[in-house]
Amino acid sequence: MSSLSMFLHFIPVSLVITLVYNCSRYENKAIILRNTGRSFLYLVGFMSLMFGILWGCSYSL
Repeated sequence: MSSLSMFLHFIPVSLVITLVYNCSRYENKAIILRNTGRSFLYLVGFMSLMFGILWGCSYSL
């Protein structure tokens, strides 16, 4: 599986995971959508940060 294909699968899978997680916690649709968006951005931001750190460490190898 190519890197681009893995990246394109990461976005919808992470969105669905955060949506299901927030649906199990709340019943109000507005709260679910707001927290899903926030959690999705946190997850994507964390994964981007980890990618940047690992890429930076392997850059000089």
